[in-house]
Amino acid sequence: MRKITALVLMFLSLAVSAQDIIVTRDNKRIDANITEVSGDNIRYKKANSPDGPVFVMPVKDINSIVYKNGDVQTFEETAATQSQPAAVKKSEPAQKNEVANEKIIYTAAEFNGDTLPQFVYKKVFIPEKGKMKKRYCGGNMVLKAKEFDKFLNTYCHETYKRETKSNIFSAVGASVLMAGCLASTFFISSDPMISLGVIGTAAAVSLPFDIVAIHYGSNILEHYNANCAGTPTKKH
Repeated sequence: MRKITALVLMFLSLAVSAQDIIVTRDNKRIDANITEVSGDNIRYKKANSPDGPVFVMPVKDINSIVYKNGDVQTFEETAATQSQPAAVKKSEPAQKNEVANEKIIYTAAEFNGDTLPQFVYKKVFIPEKGKMKKRYCGGNMVLKAKEFDKFLNTYCHETYKRETKSNIFSAVGASVLMAGCLASTFFISSDPMISLGVIGTAAAVSLPFDIVAIHYGSNILEHYNANCAGTPTKKH
């Protein structure tokens, strides 16, 4: 059921623009658009605030920079002093679309923002799993499908009701098709054509339910972003 929604979302979601990633020496990750790298400092804007202020960070506090084109710049601390210009060494290409937030929130219950963030569904690197996974990403939130459902149920109930309808219609369509397949087994030995007819009828009956499920499920993110994102936080 949810596979149908996820499949449609993969094709209909907008592409996410690339960004630079700053990895600090205490292993924090920052989504950024870097504007300048000098001998002692770098200057950047946060990726989710392109019109916001310019931040300055000493090079001595940075472990590496993953640029939006996939190149990696790694900074070595010198034994003599951390204030000396950073040395650049060659490193392996980084995985793209890596999660890079100061504090990543993985559960809906942890959210305590003043306004609701925009969400996108994209493939991101999950550090504790060591692999790329599809997740719902908004602000510094990286949520699995179940956690995103909880978030919608808590903060944007109208969108949650749309997804619930999608799941219900999808379940009904799948049940009708399964019932048809089971019923066809009673005829497969005596008359294969009747068996095929039963399956075809079940598929025809289930199709409208699947179409309605896709209608409600395919634009969940668009509905949320249009009706809830940017509004003051209000629990239902």
